[in-house]
Amino acid sequence: MEEIIRNVVRQMDVEKEEKANGNEIPLDISNELANTLSYQLQKNFKKCRRETQRYTLDEWTTPEKINKTILPYLKRHSTETAIVVNTIYKITENTRFQARVAMEIFEQLQYVLQEATSQAEATAIIDKCREQSRRLAVFGLATAKAQEKEARDYSDKALNIPISIRHLESAEEDPKTKNAYSDEFLNKFHQANFEQKLVQQASGSRGSFFGQGTPQRWGNQQNNYTNSSHQNHPPHHPNNNTPNNQ
Repeated sequence: MEEIIRNVVRQMDVEKEEKANGNEIPLDISNELANTLSYQLQKNFKKCRRETQRYTLDEWTTPEKINKTILPYLKRHSTETAIVVNTIYKITENTRFQARVAMEIFEQLQYVLQEATSQAEATAIIDKCREQSRRLAVFGLATAKAQEKEARDYSDKALNIPISIRHLESAEEDPKTKNAYSDEFLNKFHQANFEQKLVQQASGSRGSFFGQGTPQRWGNQQNNYTNSSHQNHPPHHPNNNTPNNQ
């Protein structure tokens, strides 16, 4: 028993030192990355997705997407490049963190298979892997939910959505994904957009009569009326109508 404890303590010390110094990527993983073409990696990813265990779709596992009817409005809005770049880099940082945890689990399981000296040591490492994988799953699902909220916030800003209707929940369009905006929200959004267009059109009509729309035509009508009045009724000059002074 004392020997087992010493081995565990020794292993923990080694792990602490490795964490402080940083580990090299496991050779099996680095070789595959270096020797596999990009298109083949993509094919491998698709195969991995197909072969990975599926879980019941719920609020954590169902991916979110923007409603098709909202996309045309978003395409009219330009986003600053810096915002997009920083957002993508933040996503890659989270993805690499998940990869680091997965590599650590891989190395520990590989150690159990190849180098573990006792059942107790193997059990301790496997228990640690189980806890790490649990944390990784929680991190991944929670991070995905936060990223969806961030995407929805960008969409809200682009659409200039009133705060009063932002609380409306999303509605599913198909069983494998859910829309960012619910039908109730879309109805209110399209109604508000329609009313705004009516107001703009009405404002534009008033502007065309009194403002910038047809000022030249309105001025011509005034000039025509004035010229016509002058022709029919010559201007009155007091000096011309004083015969008694001659």
